[in-house]
Amino acid sequence: MAKTSPAVQDSPLATTRTRWPLALLAAGALIVLLLVPHGRFWLLAPLLLIGPGYLIERAWAVALPPLVRPAVWVGASIAAITLVYLWFTTAGLRVTPTLINLSALGIGLGLLWSWRGLRTRLTLASLGLPANLALLFGLVLLLAGWSRVQHIAGLQFPPWVDSVHHALIIRVVGESGQVPYSLRPYLPVDRFVYHWGYHALAATVMHASGLDLPTTMLWLGQLLGLLQVITLAGAAAALCQATAITAGSMTSPVSSV
Repeated sequence: MAKTSPAVQDSPLATTRTRWPLALLAAGALIVLLLVPHGRFWLLAPLLLIGPGYLIERAWAVALPPLVRPAVWVGASIAAITLVYLWFTTAGLRVTPTLINLSALGIGLGLLWSWRGLRTRLTLASLGLPANLALLFGLVLLLAGWSRVQHIAGLQFPPWVDSVHHALIIRVVGESGQVPYSLRPYLPVDRFVYHWGYHALAATVMHASGLDLPTTMLWLGQLLGLLQVITLAGAAAALCQATAITAGSMTSPVSSV
């Protein structure tokens, strides 16, 4: 079988086709940062929630169904952030705002590096997804996003039962840069055992985005709910060979965070 010569692979046309999507991506990021309300949040929160997992999955180089991969990106990213807090706390170190922002920069550069020379054309056929299911999944995603925005319309602070408690834990993580085993100086609690992964994630996003604590809680909760569409669709794709992609994701628009 004839092979493509190196001269053809590295031709200026191939390089141009590789670079123009990256240029569009950079332009889109700049527009979000400058023109969209809470632009830093919408730029950096998805970067932190998806980017690390993407880099891990690419380095892992394990064959996965295409629709499962985004679910892995989300899950691995969240796990990586919480593990960093655990390891730093064990070593007596702190996750500082400077470290968080430098890490976000490193993740962004890592993504650009991983996309160098990437010439895979993304099509519905390459995803193994029929056009009608792709359209339905897109509509579910839009509906989920719309419903999430409606959930917090006009709110200044999450109104749910334990929001004040969660806000306190996030503040402790953000100020200490460590796992919240102690709630001092706010409460005389020194053996605090709780599911602190969400709070570490929220503190990380708060420092990266520059938002205040209530706004971070409101928008991060909705973003995590929206990502359920991706993770549940990935689970459906893995379990049902991508034919039941909308079965799991239909739960997201009607759930609340």
